[in-house]
Amino acid sequence: MKGFLFREELEEALGQREDAVMEYEYRGASPGTGVLTRLFCAFSRDQPQKVYIQQVIQHHSSFVADLFFTKKGYIYLCGSEGMVSDVQHLLHKVAQERFPDRDVMSEMMREKRIVQESWG
Repeated sequence: MKGFLFREELEEALGQREDAVMEYEYRGASPGTGVLTRLFCAFSRDQPQKVYIQQVIQHHSSFVADLFFTKKGYIYLCGSEGMVSDVQHLLHKVAQERFPDRDVMSEMMREKRIVQESWG
């Protein structure tokens, strides 16, 4: 109940912007808490300037390659089938640019370091 009331209060304060609520919640687990080391937000709803995860990955491709392909990080993809497919293709491209002699994406799948939940 407390979580529901907090979320309702937060949505009212942020003008009913779902993305703003999500960003606020994610930042609660951001640098300094030991949960996340970096946070890049990509929100494509509720604002005139759309920012998509593909743009963020492309912009930070060196960081992405180091974190996921060198340091063996985990990737959690949740969203529409189209978005998940687009992100997987971009990650594959980034991996191939950095490691042309390795099939990094297959390694990640085999090691269960890519988790996806997609729909319609």
